[in-house]
Amino acid sequence: MLTKKILKGLIKKDSRGFTIVEIIVVVMIIMVLISIASVSLSVSRRKARDSKRVRDIQSVATALQVYYMELGSYPIGVANFAALSTVLANYMREFPIPPAGSTNIYGYSNACASTPNQGYQMWADLEGSEYRNSACGCSGNNFCICEGICTAMSGSY
Repeated sequence: MLTKKILKGLIKKDSRGFTIVEIIVVVMIIMVLISIASVSLSVSRRKARDSKRVRDIQSVATALQVYYMELGSYPIGVANFAALSTVLANYMREFPIPPAGSTNIYGYSNACASTPNQGYQMWADLEGSEYRNSACGCSGNNFCICEGICTAMSGSY
């Protein structure tokens, strides 16, 4: 008998579960946490893409230095960054490509030198401002490298 009374006390016939207010509060908390996580993930991805762009420009700059040391000048007749892939094929295993979804990110010019092919400028258009610099006349969220006689880019990149 005593166990029957104890069991009846533990089992409530009129228990309804959670109230609608409790469920709404829990759902709202989950939504806030998801939005915070997605924003921080978005920022991390942007920084990773910018970091890759900077590394790409630096690796091409290293290949250009080796090219210059061997041949005594920077590549002749190279109109843009993409054209460097052919010229530097013997100096790089893989020529860098912009991160997925990027267009018109990298730039290259050797027309700035007062002595032909004795200097160059390269730049990457960044999404954020973590890596930007003002070297070589860079403006905005750009990362620039210049070498040789080049000291400033003509125009704004």
